[in-house]
Amino acid sequence: MRLSNSDLRLVTVNTPEMNFGNKRVPEPIAEDATRYVKDRISNKQLYLEEMGVDRYQRRLGNVWIKEAGRDHSFLLSERLIANGLGFQIFESDSRYAACLKQAELKARSNKLGVWQYSDYWLNVERGGFALWSGRLQKVSKSKQFYWWRLSDSRVVRVPKLWLDELGIETKKKGDLIELRGWVIHRKKTRYEPYMLPLRSPQILLKN
Repeated sequence: MRLSNSDLRLVTVNTPEMNFGNKRVPEPIAEDATRYVKDRISNKQLYLEEMGVDRYQRRLGNVWIKEAGRDHSFLLSERLIANGLGFQIFESDSRYAACLKQAELKARSNKLGVWQYSDYWLNVERGGFALWSGRLQKVSKSKQFYWWRLSDSRVVRVPKLWLDELGIETKKKGDLIELRGWVIHRKKTRYEPYMLPLRSPQILLKN
């Protein structure tokens, strides 16, 4: 979102990109999500819960929108997810995780928006945001991380410290998982070329 003096990234939702990849083309539902946000914030009173800045100097936070004639505000992220215009993401802010989860479950069961394009989000050869699921083929560990291998080309990187803090055990070979995040393409490596580094321990509580 573009504010008057800076860009804002919502911390609890990821929407498809308008200018994705080298060809700078919209991802599925990206144009719908963009129109939805513009319609919802136009001439509305906005409340920003600010949570710092990211490495691109974008402001981070949640946006609440006050609609005329109503006593309460609504969370923009929840509306986006409920309409299938984005995915719940798990970062530092977990206060709204339960309501966002319910919104996503309903949108997913009704195959709204992004959930009509499940194969696209599972495509590991495009990088960017992905939704990975499957049974683990192998689990290994290094000094700082567990490595959950899904296939010859896909591996999930999990900080060991998170598992200790949450008091949960690592997954094992054969376990079924579903995880999401931004895929890194490791072009010159003897390991799996596509790695999904988890960005928040909150996502582990979902599995």
